[in-house]
Amino acid sequence: MLIHKEIDLNEPLTAEQKQMLETLKEKPVQPDEDCLELTAEQLNQLARITTMNAENKLQCSTAEAKSGKAKQLENAHDET
Repeated sequence: MLIHKEIDLNEPLTAEQKQMLETLKEKPVQPDEDCLELTAEQLNQLARITTMNAENKLQCSTAEAKSGKAKQLENAHDET
């Protein structure tokens, strides 16, 4: 069963919201009709996708860093 509550992340939590979150933190996760239990195959697929996403993010960050460094070198060369 999904529980939907609005929390404005730009505002401090109220005492009621803090209590609600603490209560939810203690509840065990139980699959139901809204969120079925994943099979071992689905969990493995999720792990592969998560790993691929992390690797892609790292590659993009590395490429952006290299691109930024290349621009710095190019700008330094232009100034001479």
